[in-house]
Amino acid sequence: MKVLVIGSGGPTAKLEGSKSFTKGLCKRYGIPTAKYECFVDEGLAKDFVRSNKIKFPLVVKANGIAAGKGVVICNTESEAFSAINSMLVEKKFGESGEEIIIEEFLVGEEVSFFALIDGLKVVTLGCAKDYKRVDESNESQNTGGMGSYSSPSIISKDMEQKIIQKIIYPTAQALVNMGTSYKGVLFAGLMICKDSPKLLEYNVRFGDPETQSMI
Repeated sequence: MKVLVIGSGGPTAKLEGSKSFTKGLCKRYGIPTAKYECFVDEGLAKDFVRSNKIKFPLVVKANGIAAGKGVVICNTESEAFSAINSMLVEKKFGESGEEIIIEEFLVGEEVSFFALIDGLKVVTLGCAKDYKRVDESNESQNTGGMGSYSSPSIISKDMEQKIIQKIIYPTAQALVNMGTSYKGVLFAGLMICKDSPKLLEYNVRFGDPETQSMI
């Protein structure tokens, strides 16, 4: 039986599988994202937190795939140390947490943006806003997604063009420059900061629960 499948694979799947890979790509090609540093050593990670180079609140992320639960927003040094210990010492996320990213906390409105890509050809598929918090408090921790709605008003035609020109197309071009090309659905997790989009993360697939609301 032959099954037609669309989706990313091989090197391009690292856009989701390794946040440090994606962060490095952003730095190299000028794609807007949060300030960050990557660590595999617990002591160096804690020294960086103490250095105050990134102000609180800050975000600690597992490098690999962690079912949407590998992101911890930290308001204090003790919370940051706890997140670092959980990932690098206690191995809460296994191999996915062997490297971590510590980055600035972006203030804005978070949205999910979807595009179909074939090399340098980009077709937008829509956008959605999902609610990640475990309860109604904005102070609670993230989940993989509690619910969503499609076509958030913050994504105007002008903002859509900014997202494509500043984030989506430069990513597609970067991969071509690296000797590969993206084919499939690309899901960009974005923060709209004032009037400027910044990349939080990529997924190389449709989103859950975003896709249900878009359909």
